[in-house]
Amino acid sequence: RNVVGTLKGEREDEIIVVCAHHDSAPTSPGACDNAGGCATVLELARVFAASPKPWRTIHFCTWGSHETGMHGSEAYIRAAQAAGR
Repeated sequence: RNVVGTLKGEREDEIIVVCAHHDSAPTSPGACDNAGGCATVLELARVFAASPKPWRTIHFCTWGSHETGMHGSEAYIRAAQAAGR
């Protein structure tokens, strides 16, 4: 599964995506692949949520199924294209 949080900006039609993946390779404990990236995405979401409304909309995302073929990020892209974004 993907986890997506949205912080609406002044320009809802302009979207910045901040992302990482939350699964890890079978040979990795996940600490660097990619728990650090997920922690960064969460911290950025926290900081931006406590700040004035951003100019552009921001999607804070963590992808599932990255290590098995980038299925999570591809699903996000397909949905965005279908929505005309």
